[in-house]
Amino acid sequence: MRTLPSDDAARGAPAPRIVLVAQEPPLRKPDSAGAGYLRDLVDLLVERGADVAVIVPETDTARRAETDAVGYALILVPAAPAPSGLPSRAHAIGVRLAPIRPPRGFLAALRRDPAVRAVLRHADIVDVQWPTMTAALPALRRLAPSARLIATMHDVASQGLRRQRERARTPRSWARFLVSAAQARAVEVRTTALADTVIVFSDKDRALLPQTERVEVVDPPLGLTTTSDAAAATSAREALFVGPMYRGENREALRWFADDIWPRVRASAPDARLVVAGRATEAQRAAYAEVPGIEFLGFVEDLEPVYARAAAVIAPLQVGAGVKFKVVEALVRGVPVIGTSVAFEGIGDDARRPRAHDDAAGFALALVEALQDPAAARAGALAWRTWSVQHYSPDAFARRIAGIYALAPSPAAAEPEDLPARASVVIPVRDGAHGIARQLSALSRQDQAALLDVIVADNGSTDRTAEVALAYRPCFRDLRIVDAGARPGVNHARNAGLRAARTEAVLFCDHDDEVHPGWATALIAALDGADVVGGRLLLTTEGAQATGEVGALPTALGYLPYAVGANLAVARSAALAIGGFDESFRRGHDEVDFCWRLQEAGSGIAFAPDATVSYHQRRRVRDRARQSYHSARTSVLLWTRHHDLGRLRLPSWRRSVLHALGSIRYLPGLLSTLRRDESARALGWVWGTLDGQLRYRVLGSPPPPQLIAARDEGAAL
Repeated sequence: MRTLPSDDAARGAPAPRIVLVAQEPPLRKPDSAGAGYLRDLVDLLVERGADVAVIVPETDTARRAETDAVGYALILVPAAPAPSGLPSRAHAIGVRLAPIRPPRGFLAALRRDPAVRAVLRHADIVDVQWPTMTAALPALRRLAPSARLIATMHDVASQGLRRQRERARTPRSWARFLVSAAQARAVEVRTTALADTVIVFSDKDRALLPQTERVEVVDPPLGLTTTSDAAAATSAREALFVGPMYRGENREALRWFADDIWPRVRASAPDARLVVAGRATEAQRAAYAEVPGIEFLGFVEDLEPVYARAAAVIAPLQVGAGVKFKVVEALVRGVPVIGTSVAFEGIGDDARRPRAHDDAAGFALALVEALQDPAAARAGALAWRTWSVQHYSPDAFARRIAGIYALAPSPAAAEPEDLPARASVVIPVRDGAHGIARQLSALSRQDQAALLDVIVADNGSTDRTAEVALAYRPCFRDLRIVDAGARPGVNHARNAGLRAARTEAVLFCDHDDEVHPGWATALIAALDGADVVGGRLLLTTEGAQATGEVGALPTALGYLPYAVGANLAVARSAALAIGGFDESFRRGHDEVDFCWRLQEAGSGIAFAPDATVSYHQRRRVRDRARQSYHSARTSVLLWTRHHDLGRLRLPSWRRSVLHALGSIRYLPGLLSTLRRDESARALGWVWGTLDGQLRYRVLGSPPPPQLIAARDEGAAL
């Protein structure tokens, strides 16, 4: 039996040596969202006992930050001398065409500096912050051969550069942004190939990067640690724009707002004011001197009073990429945000997104409504405040980082109250280190979280699944890693979790999906009237809203209803009485067989509409076609198991052959963007059905059932 890591073992592990390579230092009073994230990350790593060093280019700002470097080492790498003459012009052109690059001379200095080489040689983890610094990854792989490489992509730069290209007004600028976007994309492809883990700040950004399981989503710690007065209603007709003017996207956003939106607002609300918080030069201030009602505050150390009196925060961004931290910071304070689709991207979940206004008239109307009735606007923002505080809380961030960076559990984490567990949640998983945190985070937000016994049934993982999962142990009544690696397959893992459960109510979900608030409560309540329960499924893909839903119990082969395994609850005694899940089913129809056997044994089945799960679909067409193939194949196995008990609809062997021969009609659809997915699924289903017919009815025979009772002689009973 494999030895799985325990929480106690994690506490006794030596402190990891973590090196951060960043374009700027972790400032105490940052004026950019990225520097603020770096500061929060360093503070957490130091708090958890990690040995931290931060390597940054030497600048005036970095030298000033040395006095704030408490608990970690700040190593400054000298900058290369500024070129002059023709080399200077060539360098400037290169930066404009390929902007995603570290400062000039940084990589060479990194290799030469003895202090840097010594720190990297002994590092356990090297984290490269910002896309501009990822060019150092090949050198870091050589300088830190035993370290795990992490690349934190604060945004997907190619997206922002493509937007700049689309808005270019001259052929020259269009060509420049075309080249820049191509260079940024090449950097992103190389980064996802070289780094062991890539961190982004939203599902939207993960969907933009090359498809790999190594990409992790981390919600930055933007939630409030204390209750803020900003959620109180205000009577001031004051709008707020937050952002430094040295960033081009902020300058362009404010210019569009002042030219096209603000006159419409002032026409309806003549006493309205706009306050701009962020660094701005005198020339930038002077550009708005003739615009009535606009005031520049400059850099503001404490934004709480400014948020408190604002009727709304505006985010009229038209270019840029990544999650806009300032938008989230307003949402967590309960301040209404009037923004564009660019401002809101990456914010929200599968069920909903903030309402965006990309036209000047609609933007102005929404802002006027907030200015004229700020109390109602604040009331409408409360739901987003609750959502944002939950998703961007410092505690959730700490758990996420602890799993990724192999930190010890928080010494301040309190043991759960000594109350009996209400239900066991079984999560079957194999190599899920890069997905299970999302599900555990969602489970930790359940109102019943403190009464849940979470069982991670590890089906032979070779990655850091267990370490990531254990970071969430303090969130629940208990969290255990159960060794389910004796036999590959999700059903073996489900059975191992079922056997390990300590409660009568057992809830099943998959590691790469996401349960919604109230999921556990709804399933537990429904089990009072049935032995097996299914819930609602929202069909989603990463970074997008739900594309469909399963809003009732589905049926198969024209027979009984069933619950999908990603959202299923069962009475443990009833499940064990029928032998649990049949492990001979692989890649489809296992939960159908399970639910049918329960009903055939006299159990009732129910649907819980309030138990919702975001059911993440496969991103690639060929993966969805393969899924359809296996589902069709196992439908034939299902027929062989149950056809004596009911009139099941299944094509005959002859009809299956004819369908396969006629599947050529689906080939043209593979060339059509609109029909490709449907055609690929149809091809998969036709040929999967033929495979099942050959395996289980014509050339072979169905495998014998593999049930708990049959294998273990009822030991689990």
